[in-house]
Formats: sequence, C-alpha cells, structure tokens
Amino acid sequence: AYREMLARSLYKKVVDGVSGPQELAAYARALDISPPEGALLRSDDVVRAFIRDVLLAGNGTLLLNNTFVEWASVQALKRAEPRLLVARFGVRDKMKPFSSLLLFSSPRPTDQVPILEDPLGSFVDVEQLSYYIWLNAEKSAAYRGKTLYLLLAEGVDEMLAIRPDAPRAEAGELPPAGLDEVAATMATWLGVSGGASVARPLASLAG
Repeated sequence: AYREMLARSLYKKVVDGVSGPQELAAYARALDISPPEGALLRSDDVVRAFIRDVLLAGNGTLLLNNTFVEWASVQALKRAEPRLLVARFGVRDKMKPFSSLLLFSSPRPTDQVPILEDPLGSFVDVEQLSYYIWLNAEKSAAYRGKTLYLLLAEGVDEMLAIRPDAPRAEAGELPPAGLDEVAATMATWLGVSGGASVARPLASLAG
C-alpha cells in the first residue's frame, strides 16, 4: 500500500541516521514517491500531492485510518473550501506497543501481535476527531455561522444535526424523518435541485 511505502522510506532514513526531528521532517517534505497504479480513485497530480502531504505531515496519519480522515478533512477545508464535505470514519485496529525507533518498521515474525479491531477506541476517535473538524470549519469565515453539520452512524436510526442559528432541540421534540427528507434538506442548504425526489426539507433545519 502507498502508506506502507512511505512508512518504509521514513524508517530507512531513521536507520541510516538523522540528526533529529527537523532533519526527518525536511526529508519527509522532499520525499517524492508516487502511489502505485490504481491505488487512488483519481490520479491527478493535485490529488496525489494532497494524499502524500496528508500522510507525511499529519499527526498519526500513517498509523491510524481515522486520524487520516480527520487530517484530510481539515486540509480540504483549508485548501479547497468545498461546499460539501463527506468524511467517513471506520473501525480501527488496536494499537500495538512500539518504540520511536520501530515506529515505521515492519515487525519480525516473532514479534507479530494478532490484529484485533478496537470498536471502543474507534468510537472515541469519532467523538474527538469529528469535533476537531467542526472546530476547524468554524474558524474559517467561509463556514462560520453558515454551515449545516450532519453526523450519522451505520445501524443507528438517529442523526445529530447542528445548525448554527437554531436552538437545541431534544430528539423527542422532533418528528421522525427519512433519508429522502435529509437529502432534500441538504439540497436546500446547497442551493441545488433535489432531483426527482418529492420529499420536503426538514423545517427545523431548512429554515
């Protein structure tokens, strides 16, 4: 994988010898490794450079999938200011013991620990990292006070919606809604057509 290619390059640099974090950071910034053919959905130069920068400059993005999602989302907000951003977190594996020297190395067969999923740690990821995305968005004049945030989880029949100028409402105070109504609400916020759908936007969110 592309992530592993970058990690191996950094580990080799550490093994060869570096004077400190600044030299390693400078090496990472100059590292020019392209992802394998077919590794990315889009292979534009801009997209490849973005993925590379996120993996090499983000805190923990080479180690944790959810950290990559958060860092990539924040960087996309800063660089492109998209009208619509979709960030999907997932279940990550449990962290394994490591030292700073072995951070980017491949474990020896005798050192390998079984890979186990960490649902609880992943839930903590989502709580903290989605908050960081919201926090960074609200720092930008492009989004502050005029952005609708929707948070959904697979298998959960409730959604958290944050509208900047609306008072907080308890779940029991709102009528049930379907995904088609959520889609109509998003279309209203974006100022685009809802297509063939006849669903109406949610009054409490559409304004």
